[in-house]
Amino acid sequence: MSRRVTAAGIALAASSLLACEGAPTAADAPRLQHRASAALDAERLRARVSVDLLGRRPAPETQGSTESYEAAVEAHLDDAAFARTVGDWYAAVFRTRIDRYRFFDERAQAPGHAPAELLHTAVGEEIPALVTWLVLNDRPFSELVRAPVTFVDPVLLEVWPLEPAEGDFGRTPPGAVPARYTDGRPAAGVLSTNAFMWRFTSTVENANRGRANALSRALLCEDFLDRPIDFPRDIDLSDSESIRDAVRTVPACLGCHATLDPLASHLWGFVHRQDEFEVWRTYHVAQEQDWRRETRRAPAFFGVPGESLGDLGARLGADPRFVNCTVEQVWRVLMGRTPRLADDADVATHREAFVRSGLRMRALVRSIVLGPAYRGAAGRGPFGRLAAPLDERLARPDQLASTLADLTGYRLTFDGRDALRVDEALRTVAGASDHGAASETSTGLALVHRRLAEGAARFVLDTPDPETPLGRLLNGVDRAAAPSAALVSALATTVLARDIAPESDAVAALSALYADALAVSHRPAEAWHALLTALLADPEVIFL
Repeated sequence: MSRRVTAAGIALAASSLLACEGAPTAADAPRLQHRASAALDAERLRARVSVDLLGRRPAPETQGSTESYEAAVEAHLDDAAFARTVGDWYAAVFRTRIDRYRFFDERAQAPGHAPAELLHTAVGEEIPALVTWLVLNDRPFSELVRAPVTFVDPVLLEVWPLEPAEGDFGRTPPGAVPARYTDGRPAAGVLSTNAFMWRFTSTVENANRGRANALSRALLCEDFLDRPIDFPRDIDLSDSESIRDAVRTVPACLGCHATLDPLASHLWGFVHRQDEFEVWRTYHVAQEQDWRRETRRAPAFFGVPGESLGDLGARLGADPRFVNCTVEQVWRVLMGRTPRLADDADVATHREAFVRSGLRMRALVRSIVLGPAYRGAAGRGPFGRLAAPLDERLARPDQLASTLADLTGYRLTFDGRDALRVDEALRTVAGASDHGAASETSTGLALVHRRLAEGAARFVLDTPDPETPLGRLLNGVDRAAAPSAALVSALATTVLARDIAPESDAVAALSALYADALAVSHRPAEAWHALLTALLADPEVIFL
């Protein structure tokens, strides 16, 4: 069912659409077949994959291009914006983009320190930057838990035990520098980052169990809290020794703790025994053996003994569940839903492409976006019938913000931070959080879309940046006069990522909207604002 409900959208829905034909041709893509008659039209598919992989609508000059969809996908995978996009996906996996981290508000008040907002943001970007680096350089994704280096905003070099890392690291994430921790912690990719350990804290009594479960959830897609538990009622939860004894001896407790506690025992160097910044910022090598006193569970990864974070990273990166989880997480982002039993054959097909590539993220994403289901068609693969076709999917709030920013240069900020990445601002209202984005539309998302469209329209009219697509079109235009049909056509083609002819009903509807707004306000500037707001707020922008 069409989502095009504005006056312009109704007219646009009637325009003729191109059929999407052809099968995937990439060398490492699985053998897939799909029915061309059921697939998405070519322009809509190009818009979907551009927003998904690059965070922006396709460039106007690509409208009507004879370049194949496969060639467009390859160009997207080589674009630096793709690597940053994957970093955004994993920000939601690890949940590090929260509003505030401990101590920074207080420390930022001291002379010479960076603003608190900058520090809060920098912590949340450490893990996304590491992921971005892996994808930029097409490195095996298992290095997520094995990398000998991290990537941080330089401001963190001043507050954490970090030093710039020397060496050739290839392409590096924008705004981040390669760095190494100097406090003796083992190097194990994301496992060694302060960002993860600050996001998932632990008391001595909790004994890193919450952290270990967060790692399991993010890297293995196994959440210990989802396991059914018949909890004994005779355990004294006010007595620490009683709890320690129960998790070692009571069968109902052992079901989880026999594997959870050995996993958690790798992490004792990150336990903070005093509530002070100097303690929290540092890894404590002397505490690595504290499991002997606290839980008496030797470090192990699901029965395989280990000693350090480095051992844990090696075990995680080699575990088949890590591969399966990575595929599931990326599939969920691109398909807009959690895989179901009926999707197993589709997920298995993409897993094979991922494994054959040596765990390269580009190969996994290529396999999914070239597959029939993503392209809106039914099909079969090596393992049977593939997933149900993706006919329509809601753009995430961050995609909406990046799309409008690319078109106009406008970003709504809150204390200097992107308002769509801060819960205190608009992220929660728009249906997202540090846990990720909702898959269903909501009143909040519609209101945020309208607010962003209004702000973006005003911004690009007041300061038309020739570096942006709409800015180029509006730069030098006499806005005391009504827009020509040719200009309205160009604006609509740019925003909606498909060819909108000057003589089309859509252009007529937008021109009529301008005339109606002028008749009410008697101010050309307000009529221009109404026209651009309606265009940027069109449902086609938010439904992929």
